[in-house]
Amino acid sequence: MTTFSEQYAQMYDNFHELRDIQEESKRLIEKINEYIGHDKITVGLDLGCGTGKQAEQLIRMGLNIYVSDTSTFMLDIASKRLGAEKIFSEGIRDELVFDFIYSMFDVVSYQSTIERFEEFLVPVNRHLHKGGIFIFDGWYLPGYLLDPPRRSVRSFFFNNKEFLREVNPLKIGKDGVTELDITLIDFELSTLVHRETHILRAYTRNEVRKALANKGFEICEFKNGDEWSEEITSDSWRFFCIARKL
Repeated sequence: MTTFSEQYAQMYDNFHELRDIQEESKRLIEKINEYIGHDKITVGLDLGCGTGKQAEQLIRMGLNIYVSDTSTFMLDIASKRLGAEKIFSEGIRDELVFDFIYSMFDVVSYQSTIERFEEFLVPVNRHLHKGGIFIFDGWYLPGYLLDPPRRSVRSFFFNNKEFLREVNPLKIGKDGVTELDITLIDFELSTLVHRETHILRAYTRNEVRKALANKGFEICEFKNGDEWSEEITSDSWRFFCIARKL
């Protein structure tokens, strides 16, 4: 199972600074309103919140959002950003039940086996109201097989210094499992600052459907992860899914 280190968490927002959180949050709200209604005061959970940046945006837009993450380092940053009262975990605020739960930015693909994906769905089901929705995205196996992950390098600044984030696939499996070697490099000194391994899995529509059905959900939408209004195709690299608790 992938874990995020303190160094990685501290730099996370910087090397993902080009991600359009505001636009993605607008699209999320549109979907939440579509399935829950404009006139209801809703409470939601960001499951796999990272540093809490998207939850912060949704809170600014008027939603009541709690956050949770398996990385204590990510959660520490989210707590400082949002306040400790917004942190949710089983055993802490365990009585909370949500109208919607979302897991964006490939959180589901970090569940690198179908068994882990189904285990991940158990608390999602437990903490959703009946009829509540689960919104998530991930890697899509058909598109993944057509265009497997490849080496990428991104420049970013942290504390006024330039760094490189280099991602190298170490293993690319026909089952959709990829092992990524991720390094953070001081650009000026050309020295390695940090290295860690991330393992992700691409899923088919049928795998997602079966896992959801096994844990008490039905699929409402399964679309192109880059353009949520578009149907998914064999060359789509990512999927976007909305499921309803039965």
